[in-house]
Amino acid sequence: MRDQATWKRSFGHLPKPRRTEELLHSQVCKYLKLQYPKVRFKSGMEGERLAGGSNQGLKVKSRNWGAGHPDLVIYHQVGVCCGLMLELKKDKPYKKDGTLKAGEHLQEQDAWLYYLRRNGWIAMFCWEFDHAKRVIDEHLNS
Repeated sequence: MRDQATWKRSFGHLPKPRRTEELLHSQVCKYLKLQYPKVRFKSGMEGERLAGGSNQGLKVKSRNWGAGHPDLVIYHQVGVCCGLMLELKKDKPYKKDGTLKAGEHLQEQDAWLYYLRRNGWIAMFCWEFDHAKRVIDEHLNS
């Protein structure tokens, strides 16, 4: 790919960086490590292709309860709240009217978040770094 100066001369603007879930995961984990180095967390993108191929994916899948487990788990209890779980998305998972967009996978993820909230966790979708950062800061600083 051309360097940024050449691109800007040719087209007059720089291309917008693509938003991906992987990039959001990376940003949030980096923030947690820098801002809260003693807080333990796990980030797992179970939906991504596993390095071991489809056979490895089947092994992991057989050990889990079901699809839709949140991507990020922060093991930090505050009062009666067990911790924080976030399902990180590249785009907003809700329609303009506030209902969840269609899709079986989104429904499974929403069911997990509901189950977790009923069992003492803070659990929600986050689709922007600033939103995830605000939720994390509120939880860890309360």
